[in-house]
Amino acid sequence: VGAVEQGADHQFREAVGELVANGAAGLVLDLRWCPGGYVEPTVALTATLLPDGRQIATVKSRTPTRGGRQEYTSDLPPGTPRFPDLPLAVLVNADTVGGGEMIAAALQDHGRGVIVGQRTFGKANLMNLVETPFGGLGFRVTTGFSQRPSGKNRHRFPDSKPTDDWGVRPDRGYEVPTTRDLSAKLREQAERLAIRPPGDTDAVALDDPLADPQRLLAVKLLKEKIAGK
Repeated sequence: VGAVEQGADHQFREAVGELVANGAAGLVLDLRWCPGGYVEPTVALTATLLPDGRQIATVKSRTPTRGGRQEYTSDLPPGTPRFPDLPLAVLVNADTVGGGEMIAAALQDHGRGVIVGQRTFGKANLMNLVETPFGGLGFRVTTGFSQRPSGKNRHRFPDSKPTDDWGVRPDRGYEVPTTRDLSAKLREQAERLAIRPPGDTDAVALDDPLADPQRLLAVKLLKEKIAGK
């Protein structure tokens, strides 16, 4: 998954709907290397995998006069395609940031699938672009922080310790450590897989499930879940 840009939720629903129509019985949602994105499509994408009325995140503003607190839930317009019962495994790693973490945290807190991989980066601050009068230049400022549905913190502050609540941890027993070199190699292979033209049947490295131990475990768990339904 790349950055969660505007319209990403519509593209996601279309892609999952097509997979299900073609017989897919489950989904591996790969959020590794997701660098974040916009709040609204992130919330709507997450809502696609949840029933109505579930809390996705709470945003607390640094300036109370600017709203103070805002709740985001899984409510979608009537008739919007959603897949709240589709068996699900979610892949995360240390490069899962911001919006990717918001998705994984909400799905984990609501028991939607199993979280596999490595602890995420720990970035929950929301930033806005402030324009300046100097030729279109601007700067980003932190305007608030988002919390998980459980109310737990997701942001890793400068003084945060490894034992503190931040980021998203894999579910117990489903952590799959990788070296920095292997993670970089997998990222490069995933990018090559993502840009492969439709209909191209030439193999790429990531087509071999043994090349990606995190995905291999996610697929194994998903198959077990589907078989046990």
